[in-house]
This record gives sequence, structure tokens and C-alpha cells, in this order.
Amino acid sequence: MPQVIPAVAAGVGAFFSAGAPISLAAGTVGFGVAGGTAAVVGGIAVNVGLLAASTALQYALSPKSPSANFSVQAQQDYKQAVKSTIAPERLVLGTVQSSGVIFFEEDATPPYYYAGYILGTGKSEGLDSLWVNNNRVFLDGIYAASVPFFDGTNVFLAASFRDGDDDQARDQIITDNAADFANTYSADFRQRGLTTVVIKARHAGDNQTELWGSGSFLPEVQFRIKGAKIYDPRNPSHVLGDTGTYSWSDNAALCTAHYLTFPWSNRPRYIEAEYVNWDRMARAADICDRWRYKQDGTTERDFTVNGIFTSEETPANVLQNLMAAMSAIPVVYQGKWFCRPFDRRQKPIATLHDGMVVGDVSLRTERPAHEIINTVRASFISPERQYTPQETPPYVDEAAKAEDGNAIREASLSLPYTEGNERAQRLSRLAIRENRRGRALNGEVDIVARSWAIGDIITVSLVSLPEMDGNYRITRRSWIRNGTAFALTLEEWSSDIDDWRADEHAQPFTLDEDLAA
Repeated sequence: MPQVIPAVAAGVGAFFSAGAPISLAAGTVGFGVAGGTAAVVGGIAVNVGLLAASTALQYALSPKSPSANFSVQAQQDYKQAVKSTIAPERLVLGTVQSSGVIFFEEDATPPYYYAGYILGTGKSEGLDSLWVNNNRVFLDGIYAASVPFFDGTNVFLAASFRDGDDDQARDQIITDNAADFANTYSADFRQRGLTTVVIKARHAGDNQTELWGSGSFLPEVQFRIKGAKIYDPRNPSHVLGDTGTYSWSDNAALCTAHYLTFPWSNRPRYIEAEYVNWDRMARAADICDRWRYKQDGTTERDFTVNGIFTSEETPANVLQNLMAAMSAIPVVYQGKWFCRPFDRRQKPIATLHDGMVVGDVSLRTERPAHEIINTVRASFISPERQYTPQETPPYVDEAAKAEDGNAIREASLSLPYTEGNERAQRLSRLAIRENRRGRALNGEVDIVARSWAIGDIITVSLVSLPEMDGNYRITRRSWIRNGTAFALTLEEWSSDIDDWRADEHAQPFTLDEDLAA
């Protein structure tokens, strides 16, 4: 069984060799927010203390178990059509392949079958294609334009898309075929504010199995859809609050902000948009948008999010997975929320020296052996398998393994919103290298730390502890001594934690031919 990486491992105080550890129990205020209760953002209590105290990858690393991959499995479950009048709202971010919630169904007029699917709440960018019986179907207007659903003469599939506009009209296929239906649908049958696709499928006679698969004539259709249009503070044409000015993006930081500020109809926003630090989110978006070379010479952006989110999910779990997608830390600083993706170009902002220390300093010179890992098995979304969840082969850092006497020390990493094997491998390697930076400090610092935030890099230069000199990232910061000092937790950091070179570090990823077919 893979090594257990406990959540408390991120709260390094519990493992220091001396001094009283700082509690990192849920409700502890991190993020530079004064007080002793959970941070309150926009009038909503956000219990984010544990998330603040950890890097997302350390927190997301877990023993392999069904619960560890719950969110990844949920993305697979969305590929099945649902017939329900009480299905939770769906928010599509990035690009996904899924089915939807059936809101309309008619089969009273042979040889045709009609069905309508709700794919998401709010406006979406567009429909890319459909998948039926392992065949990708492209459209010309609303009609199938690719074999086997168009044979040059006969069209066996049509699909009409609506983008979820608040004032959208009744669907075109429903309108054009209304006279053939057993039921009557008024002009107000419009599903306003919901992204939908309606299909018209034709029985294929002798070719039925080839087109629609075995069994009864109930097509199992999946839709490749570009999801929500979201706010980008870097775009001068975007106006916060005016969704008509937004555009599509799968940038991990921007998708996270959109999820947290999304106006669900049956629950409050998790954070009001005015309580987001949009200048900081613009910087985070820039980090996510940096390009990387892949092993085949093509490029991909550093950190993306592509997934389906529902109103019934636990926000803390979703936020954890969003942070894992970009190895980020969530922060509340000076009353506003933002996130900090791992930034290999980040520089120290200050130096901590003996004159700043106002209390005891406890330290850890290395991570306990039972927490160290050299291998990660990640679950991610695979484009090679029709965007279904897959596991990477164990990603092994061979140099780290050699340091451990060639013993395998494995953890699992759940990446339910991450597409692509190489991106998952890169995050796996980053997790291993972050884990193996074991030095940490816990101490009390004078008021100068008021300008420091969670995620900032500090150079430690202590005459009293020269063995701890180096660069560290702030993972916890809270007021103490009636606001005259700060308690800090610092964890070892170096820009070469992210040393990824695809030609050197990417490892083979092979598909089972039966599953890939």
C-alpha cells in the first residue's frame, strides 16, 4: 500500500524537534487574517485554515483508496445521462466531454427519437462535437457531417445547441418538429439560462448496431463542450459583473475564481466578487498561462482546469482539487482572497534575521522518513481515452529513489480537473520534489511581517541557526501578542523544485489497446 501522507504533515509545527507546535486544526486562521475563528469572506464562513497551511499537492497526496479518487470518478459519472427533475446544477469550466440531464424526450414518431440535455448552468462558449458509440460526430449547422452518421445521402443524427443565454428562444429541433410530438411544448419551453443540446436520431435499419450500438434504440450520446465564459482581470474589455463581456478560458486560476464567485440558484456564492483580490489573480493567471514544451515538441500551458462542478459538492473538497491542479496555495490577505500557483520564477521579498525574532524558534532539519515519497501515481483526465479518468503509471523520481536505498515510497495524487498525461506527470514530479524539501521553521516575528503574505518567499539568515539558512515559503501567518507580532510557519523552498524537462523527465505512457479503441 502506498505511503500515507497525513494532512497534518503540511502543518510542520507538529514535527518540530523543539518548541510548542502551532495547532493547524480546522478553523485556525491562516492567510494573515486576525482573530481565532474561521475566516469570514463576504459574510460566508470559509473554513480554509488547513488549506492555507499546506501546499495543495502535499495536502492532495493520499494513500490509494476509493475515497481518494472520488472527484475523478465523479467526472466519469457525468458521462452518463440523467433523468431527474431534481438534479443539481452543473457548472462547466474549460472543455469537457459529458452527457447531461434529460429535460425532454420523444419517441412517438418512428423512425425518430428526440432527446434534450441540460449540460450546464449559465452561458457556455460552444459545442465542439458529439460522441456516439465511440464515433466522433462533427456537425454542419445542426446536421451530422461525418461518417457513419452521414453517408452522403442520409443524415442519421442532428443536434442543436443553445449557449444558456438568459433570453434564449425555444430549441430549433423542438420548434421544427413540434407537430410530430405526442406532447405539446409552448413557446415558453426555453430553458433560459441553461446550456442545452437537443438531438434528433434516426433508426438506421440494418446499420443500427454500427451507428447506435447494441440494445434498444436509446442513443448514449456524449457532448464535447467548451464551457463557461469567465472574467479575466487582464482583459480590458471584461467588466466585472457584466457576464456579456466575459470570454472562455481554461486557465486554472481564473476557473477557480469563477467557481468560488459563481451565483448558484440554490445556494449562496462561496465568495462575493468584491472580496477577491483581482490584481493578485491576474498574476496567478499569468503563471498558469506560461508555456511548456512536451516530449513530442508541441507545447501546453502550465496549469489548466477542465471539469464539471455541481451545487451539491463540498466546496472545501473542490477547492483542494483546484489547488492541486496548479500546485497552489489559497490565501486571504487584507480581507481579500486569491491563490498562488507554484511559480518557478518567484523571488524572495525579504530577509529574516535575528533582530526580527521576538520569541522561541522551533525547527525541523528534515522530513520524517515515514513521510518521504519518491513515487506518485496520479489520476487525471486522458484525451487519449475520450477524456475519461485514468491513472498514470507510477511516476518514479529515480534520483530520489536511489537516495532512499531503491525502496519505493509511493503516494497517490487526485487530479480530477487536469487533462493530459505529461501535465499529470509534471505535477507528480513537483509533488515529490516539494515533499523532499524537509527543512522548516516555526517562530514569532515582529511587526515587520505585516507586509508578508502566505506564499511569499523569505530568505532566512539567522546567526543563531546558521544550518537553517536558505529560502523558505510562508505557509502560515497569524497575529499574536495583541497584534504586535506574527506567528509564522516557513517551509523550505527553491526554484529548482520545478526542474521539469520533458525530454529528460517525461516517462512512457502506454494505452491498453482494448480500452483505447
